[in-house]
Parts: sequence; C-alpha cells; structure tokens
Amino acid sequence: MIRKQIFLLLILTLIFVSCKEQSNTQEDPKDKLTISNEKIDRKKLDEKLVETNKTWDSLSNQMRSKELNKFQEDSLQRLFNDNKKQQETIFKDFILKNPNSLVSIETLNGFKFSWGKDITKKLFKSLSPAIKSSDKGEIVQEYIKYYRNPEISDKYSDFILPNSKGDTIRISNNLNDYTLLEFWASWCSGCRKEHPELIKVFEKYKDRNFTVISISSDTNDENWLNAIEKDNLPWINLRDPNGRESIVQYQYGIHVIPTNFLIGPNKEIIAKNIEPKELDKLLKEELSETAHNIG
Repeated sequence: MIRKQIFLLLILTLIFVSCKEQSNTQEDPKDKLTISNEKIDRKKLDEKLVETNKTWDSLSNQMRSKELNKFQEDSLQRLFNDNKKQQETIFKDFILKNPNSLVSIETLNGFKFSWGKDITKKLFKSLSPAIKSSDKGEIVQEYIKYYRNPEISDKYSDFILPNSKGDTIRISNNLNDYTLLEFWASWCSGCRKEHPELIKVFEKYKDRNFTVISISSDTNDENWLNAIEKDNLPWINLRDPNGRESIVQYQYGIHVIPTNFLIGPNKEIIAKNIEPKELDKLLKEELSETAHNIG
C-alpha cells in the first residue's frame, strides 16, 4: 500500500517538474501571457492543496514508524486513502474549472493511468481546443484512443518495433506456440532481477515451442544495449523509441514494469504477470498435455 502512496507522490512531482520545464522553454514574446497564466494557475492549484499536502506529510512521517501495530497501520492507511480522494477531487475540480490551462492538461496527463480511460476521456472533453492540441494534449488523445487493459483470454495486439540490430520486427511473424511478451527497461531493477530465472526457463523450453520477446521502454539506445549484453538476454529484444508514452504501451495497458503476457497457441493471453517459477510450472503442464494429445 505504501508503494501506491509513493507512486502518487511521483506523479505529483512529475506534474510540477513538467509544468516548470514547459514554462522555461517557451521564450517567444507572444507566449508571455500564457507563461504568466500558467504560473498563476500553478499557484492557485498549490494553494488548494496546502491542507491535504500537510496531511500527506504528517501521515507519511507516522507511517515510517517501526512501532506501528496492525490496527494503527490500517487506520493510517484509511486516512491516506481519504486524503488521496480529497486531493484527486481538487485536481479534477481544477481541470473542470480551468479548461484553458496548461496546468490542467499536465495534471490530467499525470493521472491518466490512475484515473483510467473513462474519467480521463470525460475530463479531456472539458478542455479548450488549444489545450487539447498542446503536446501533452496529443499524448492524452493517444492514450484515450489506444489504451486497453488486456486480460486472460483476450487476443494479443500485433505491433512492429526495431530490434537490437536495428531491424524492424513484427510480433506476429515471431510468435511460437507459447510466447512471453516481457515489458521492461534497463533502469528497472525489479525487471532485471527476474532475468536470470527467466533465462533458465527460456533455455529449458526454447526447443519445445516456447520463446520470449522483450519490449524495452528505454529512450536511450545505449543504456538498453548495455543492459541486454550485461544480462545476456538470448531472445528477441525490441525497444519502443517512444518510451512509456507510446501506442504499443497503451495497447497493452502498461503503466508499471515489469509486466508480462503469455500468449498461447490460439493467440490468446493465457497468463499475465507470471513469475519465472510459475511460468516453468505452467509450461511443463501445457507442453506435457500437448505431447500426450499428439501421442
């Protein structure tokens, strides 16, 4: 639960930094009014968040205590959730009342995964044409258009991305009977911790109609290639040059990594976010059953 609070805090930080960077990079004199309004809007939003931010800090300090019992932890978590709802209400209300503000679209973009497609779409409709056509507005539009959250039994979505040699690879041309799509990045320690065990599974079943295709959200080509070499990844490695804000990431509902999908013989998702040990067990059962049916 604490990870969720950290995730929301990161969102708030990214929104603030993004707005600040956009203000600093717009130097055209005709944009001065926009910059001025953005600063006013930021201040206005910050003032509305003063009390909930104080509550957030206080609860965070209490949560760090190592002497909390289960009842105290649950009580603090409920207070956290209530405070989070209050903050989100403030953000949503600000967006609705400030349709011509860059702060509104920055906020909406930062919370789109947390709020989901329906709420994001509703709030986006309230924005002015100028804000909708801004850089962040176009990102949110792509999210609304392409985002889906595929589950077990859903068909996989085909896509094309470059591999580590620079060649263009289409997923549908490289599927095996069982294919694990692994979404990761070089900076994701949790992703890379799984690689040694995943490699063992790959080596065990690679000649039995199983393969792995990794899709990295690295925007830095060198970091990605170095990670592939260091981790000795023996399967097809692809990189999405658009990083986390891409059509492929939206199609697979990727908002945290590592995330993976196991595609079966019928080109349907048969497992999601499966750990290497469970993957080994599942493949053993599936492939044994296949061999039995053939026999």
